[in-house]
Amino acid sequence: MHRAALLLFAEESEPPVAVVIARDLDGRAERAECFAQAVAAGSWPFDVVLGALPEPEIEAWLVAAWVPEDDAERQRLDALRRELHFDPCVQPERLTSKNEADRKNAKRVLAVLTTTGRDADARWADVLIERLEASGAACGLARFVREVREHLVPVVERGGASASGLR
Repeated sequence: MHRAALLLFAEESEPPVAVVIARDLDGRAERAECFAQAVAAGSWPFDVVLGALPEPEIEAWLVAAWVPEDDAERQRLDALRRELHFDPCVQPERLTSKNEADRKNAKRVLAVLTTTGRDADARWADVLIERLEASGAACGLARFVREVREHLVPVVERGGASASGLR
């Protein structure tokens, strides 16, 4: 699937300068292996970001970025820590993705954290990169930040990314 997507981009009359393919791993390491094989299988006319593979899912990245902003949010996080027996914001890779009823489900944990206050997207936009790197190593977030720095930032800095060129 990943190789087919890359082939489609490569065959365009004006291929993009960079491609980011994101897919939740859902605890299936073979998905990351398949992605790496697809990238290695070709000489692509664009940069490919390998790190967009959240473990177990993208909501874990949003949990990693979440920081309590008031006493009510700190209490809610403390309650979650007691319930889960770990801090989901520090160890988001321990969250799950399959069973919505599972108390460790990343979507459920994110919903609990964001019942009041700013939503996850607003918090994500404000979080320091260093926090994403520190709390997101095992869930794939730190790798994604590194890949963005190595592949996308240079493209933007050279002026190669336009509305149609960066997909």
